[in-house]
Formats: sequence, structure tokens, C-alpha cells
Amino acid sequence: SESTKTMRIAAVSLLAAGLPLAAEAFTALSAPLPSSLSPSVVSERGQGRVLAALPLGGGARAPGGCGAMRMAGTGTSGMSRKEKQRLKKAEKQAAREARKGFKEAADTLVDDLMDEVESSSRNVGEIERCISSLGELQRSQPEGAELKALPGDWKLAYTDSADTINAFGTGLGALPGTSIKEMFLSFNDKGQVEVNEVCRVLGPFPNLRNKLEGTWKLQGRRAGFTADGVAEEGLVVRYEQMTDGRDKLTTGKTGFKVRDVITDCVFANDELLVMTVGGGANQLVFEREDDMAKELTKLLGQKIGEGGKVEEEAPPSTLIENIAQVATGAKSPWDAIFKK
Repeated sequence: SESTKTMRIAAVSLLAAGLPLAAEAFTALSAPLPSSLSPSVVSERGQGRVLAALPLGGGARAPGGCGAMRMAGTGTSGMSRKEKQRLKKAEKQAAREARKGFKEAADTLVDDLMDEVESSSRNVGEIERCISSLGELQRSQPEGAELKALPGDWKLAYTDSADTINAFGTGLGALPGTSIKEMFLSFNDKGQVEVNEVCRVLGPFPNLRNKLEGTWKLQGRRAGFTADGVAEEGLVVRYEQMTDGRDKLTTGKTGFKVRDVITDCVFANDELLVMTVGGGANQLVFEREDDMAKELTKLLGQKIGEGGKVEEEAPPSTLIENIAQVATGAKSPWDAIFKK
């Protein structure tokens, strides 16, 4: 094709300029993928393509990602203006092909993963394979590239255990007679994070919501030391305050225990967010949520009145009030109930 011919011309030009590695990258991008490529990178069930020129093996991250192939101004001395323009055009074409290949491979893996998540008989092994492959694919991109997709609202679609949810959120789901029905995660581009948990209580009681608020940041290896010791690498979510099921706000000054949750953002795009906690052992898969307010309203049994405003709820029961106090460490709800 014309694009393949253009990239081959660029490869020849780069070889002549003494840049064999860059030339190899262009050549690899225009070549068909080998049939022996590991199924951990290419979906077994789809037709996903990967960037053959990018080092996916061994968890290596390509320095600069696609931008590493931009050679303008480097090794072009002695080239004519037309040759430089031709090279620049080929570089742009190669970058477009790289982005297209990444997107095709990611879309196929995301489809495979969500097919299993939504299946009535989940294949956990297939889910873990897809998550691992998405991680390999993401590591082919520049460091921090996944963070561009974070801002917005996300709804939990899959987790490997209830313990993982409790480790990431308030932990109230670990109480007897309670469980986390839904979890929503929200990021903004100002470094703020919000977690909304909808908690189900055994018995004739309404669902309740606990909301954690705080900050998020990407912490690298050069973070050094913190008050608690060596700073861990990863996406750090810091919870600084909580609004409980009674709609009562508790901050660090009024009894809430501020804490950091170290996560690894394995993969993120416009549709899916995959995170792990506990050193990568525990998995959380979120899907993009376009109308979180509506979903929360429905889950909490609220009604929308005139003007689109949520009608005021009835006061929560004593049981709900007491459960809501657990996150503040005020007292055990069960002691409070049985002492009456």
C-alpha cells in the first residue's frame, strides 16, 4: 500500500542517517504480525493487533512511547529540504499507525474482558488473561498516559472478592448483615477523587450511601520517603473525609482517619478502568458511567420531584444511624443496639 511504501522510504532514509533502531521501528510497523506472537498480547478470540515495534515483553515501558520515533532535527544533517519533509511525513504516518494498532488491540481485549464479566458463567482465568494483556499493552505507552482517561465517573463492574472492595473503600461491607451493592469512583483533572458506596443492610431497611472524598496523584519511584517510610509507587488515592448514611460529614479534625490507598492503574481508556490494590493481587474493573446521579437516585430509592430535584428522604432508622458511625470509629453499632 501507499502507507507501507512511505514507511519503507522513511526506513531507508533513517538507515542512511545512521539511525538503524528507528528504521527497524518503521519496518516493524509496516510488517504483518508473526503468527507465533504470545496470546497474552493478542486476543485469542479477536483479531487484535499490537505494536510490533514496541517492547511489550518483560513489562518494559517504551521510553516516550510513540513519541520516541520522532527524529525531526536529529541525524538529518546533509538531507535536502524535500527529504526532511518526506521523513517528517513518514514519522507522522508511523505515529498514526501506532495509535491505530494500539486502539484496535485494546478494543478487542476490552470486548473480551467485558464479555466474560457480563457472562452468567464467568471464566476467571480468561478475565485474568485479559487484564494481564491489557497491562502489557498499556506499558507500551509513555508513563502516565493512562491518567488522561481517568477524569469522569466510573461504576464497578467486576472485582475478584468482597475483601478487595473493602480494602479500597470504607470497609463497611465487612460488617455482619451488610454488603456493598454498588460502588462508583470519580476523578477530576484537579486531583480530587470521590468514592460513592451503596450499602445494603439485611432486613427491611433502605440502601444507604457512604461517600469518601480526597485527592489522587501518580507517585513514581523518585517520591523518596514519607512520614510512614519509603513512598510506594503507584496511583495514590488519599481519603480525607467521609459523608455517611446519615448525611453527616466527618473530617480528619472530627474523627475520620485519613488514609492512603496505593493502587496500580493497570489500564484506562474511554470505556474501561482496571486497577489493582494490595500489590497487584486484588483486581477492580470499572466501566464508564455517563449518569451517576441518576443511578444513585435509583439505588437509594429516591424520587425526583418537580424541577429535577431529589425529594427529601425520610430519616434513617436507628440501625442505619449506628452502622454509619463505624467508619468514624465512634462505637460499635451492635453494642449501641443491644444496650438499649
